[in-house]
Amino acid sequence: MKKREVTFVFALVMSILVPTAFAADATVMPMNSVAKASSSVAAITGKISSIDLSSKTPSLKISGIGGNVTIIQIDPTTTSVWKMGKTLPLSELKSGEQVKVRHMNSNGKDLAKSIEVL
Repeated sequence: MKKREVTFVFALVMSILVPTAFAADATVMPMNSVAKASSSVAAITGKISSIDLSSKTPSLKISGIGGNVTIIQIDPTTTSVWKMGKTLPLSELKSGEQVKVRHMNSNGKDLAKSIEVL
């Protein structure tokens, strides 16, 4: 009988402490911040139709499904490039490569956060 009581008390204490511990770690954000954060991050998959790394604002043109072309700016200091789990320099990107670009809308322009060569 004692073992059953100890188990019950332990379960009761854990059911009170565990949710409290998780609640203490939660970050509270205003609802409008949550909506903005989730709506501004996107990903596009397609082929690189052109790449311009030499201009003042480097960019990629991605041809997606249905021939839609999306222009995405690149920040050479923050945009990361990946291929098969390894990082690459931006200069390794070539027209015609299939890529997945994760980008964020910043001041009305799409800015690449990461580029994964598929």
